Amino acid sequence: MKKEEYKKIKGIRVLYVSGGILLIACLLFALTCYGVDRVSSRYYELNDVVDMYLLSEQEIRDLEKTSDFLTDQARRFAATMDRQYMDAYFEKRNEAYCPEEMIEEIAERQRQGSDIDAGYLKKMLSRSDQLMQSEIHSMKLIAVTQGFEELPSEVEEYELPQWELWADKSQQLERANSLVYNQAYINIKSRTDARFETALGSITNEAKKRERESSEVLNHALRQQRASIFLLFTFIVIIFVLIIILVLNPIAHFVMRIKDEQPLEMIGSYELKYLADTYNRMYEINTASKAILQHQAEHDALTDLLNRQAFEQLKCYLSTIKKPLALLIVDLDYFKTINDANGHMVGDQALKRLAELLLDGFRTNDYLIWVGGDEFVVVMLDVTEEEKEIIAHKIDAINKSLSQPADGLPAMSVSVGAAFSSEGYYRELYEHADSALYRTKENGRCGCSFYDERIDGSDGT
Repeated sequence: MKKEEYKKIKGIRVLYVSGGILLIACLLFALTCYGVDRVSSRYYELNDVVDMYLLSEQEIRDLEKTSDFLTDQARRFAATMDRQYMDAYFEKRNEAYCPEEMIEEIAERQRQGSDIDAGYLKKMLSRSDQLMQSEIHSMKLIAVTQGFEELPSEVEEYELPQWELWADKSQQLERANSLVYNQAYINIKSRTDARFETALGSITNEAKKRERESSEVLNHALRQQRASIFLLFTFIVIIFVLIIILVLNPIAHFVMRIKDEQPLEMIGSYELKYLADTYNRMYEINTASKAILQHQAEHDALTDLLNRQAFEQLKCYLSTIKKPLALLIVDLDYFKTINDANGHMVGDQALKRLAELLLDGFRTNDYLIWVGGDEFVVVMLDVTEEEKEIIAHKIDAINKSLSQPADGLPAMSVSVGAAFSSEGYYRELYEHADSALYRTKENGRCGCSFYDERIDGSDGT
């Protein structure tokens, strides 16, 4: 566009109008993001602390439940001398019960802010170990009296006092029961349970305290953010209204005009008016040359038929429609010999002659394509296998015309392979037609063959 014509276009410049508002909105947005990030950081920090306490609470409850389970199994074993209780005891102890690791984790969290005393937790673990030593001691005595073999390693390695080994069986059993039922065992168990409850109470109180602190901090910060967000929202609405008036409505109008292939009206902001003026100039040029460019892109200059590129696009389109069609591959027989014997100019004339016969012989709504070399393709829509004779008759008529030399061309013929589809184009359709073409050539050329699964399918095509 010339400079003088450029100056004639007048209108509101969106860049200038929205620039100031957008700058303010960006500043508010940055402040809001900063506030949200600060609140989020505080929230996640406190939330992690609460989660840490809750995890410790769950672990202590797990320790307590496991301790109760082990005590129960040890006492059942002492009462019944049924080995399944001993096996259950050590299965739980060895596979799921890792008190040392849990205590270390809880102690580590204590160093991160918990008011739980690590030494207190370790004393709790020490009490639990005393219980287990009594329980294993009891199991060892019962295992000796009952002659159990293949004992758990903890029981196997436990060494009984010499005086217990000298005692008779009844005394050993009485000693085994005493170890898990006497007052000393009960006192240790009671103190252990009390320590569990004390630790749980401390963790619960600390978690509630931290939750209250978190709630107060977040509520205060969120009130501040609401004001910033409301102000930001107001500026966003202003920008949005301006965009609708100056940009979106004109663009929607432009889209409709472009869909209808019409020039654009000079409406909207200065930038859109400039765009519309530029588009209208291009529209005039494109409209004048569109038909020529499209024909050149889709058709072969020699035969004036659709070219290979158009065929690839056509296949994509035909694969989306579910209509019956027939695909024919047409080969000009001995085309290389014609080229070699008569020259390329005669070869070109032979291709043009075949193209003319195809145009005359097939319907105007059939697609005629020159793929390249001596190969042509015909796609016939709304055609089924019931029309084989019609297709064969067309090919016979073409071969009859080609067999009669004219315009300096030698006698010629075509070989054709055809395949049908009931639901549009699919990838194997071309291979099926090619298989039928191969059969035509095998049978002497100059004819038409139709794909037959029983015949052509046996070779894997």
